[in-house]
Amino acid sequence: VVKLQCPFSGAESMADIPVFALQDALERVDNDVELLKELIQIFFQEYGREVLNLQQALTNKDAQSFVRSAHSLKGAALNVGALQVAREAAALESLEGAAHEQNGPEFLQRLSTAVDTFRVQQQAQLSSRSGKV
Repeated sequence: VVKLQCPFSGAESMADIPVFALQDALERVDNDVELLKELIQIFFQEYGREVLNLQQALTNKDAQSFVRSAHSLKGAALNVGALQVAREAAALESLEGAAHEQNGPEFLQRLSTAVDTFRVQQQAQLSSRSGKV
């Protein structure tokens, strides 16, 4: 089991955080590019489910479910090296009380943008790789 550090805790802005920490992600899977690609696909599937959970939690004013889904997304993003996505999920997770209802939609949009950026970056960086590096 690899203990995940929070790689963006000292970052001042999103520009200071890599979109895709490819080398870190590869280290987690023993440099197996195919396994990483598979995990990233699972991440995107999980992201879709968790966003639905976040939206439902907003609708139902369920702060506990909202925080749980944001936390799950943060961990999944860290596992695949999606650092900006993890930062946005951490921001969602940190919303307290009624703040998740008030700010949740804006933060969800920022999360969506980060995921779209990650999707492009990981495709660009992994498309020409295969096997073990």
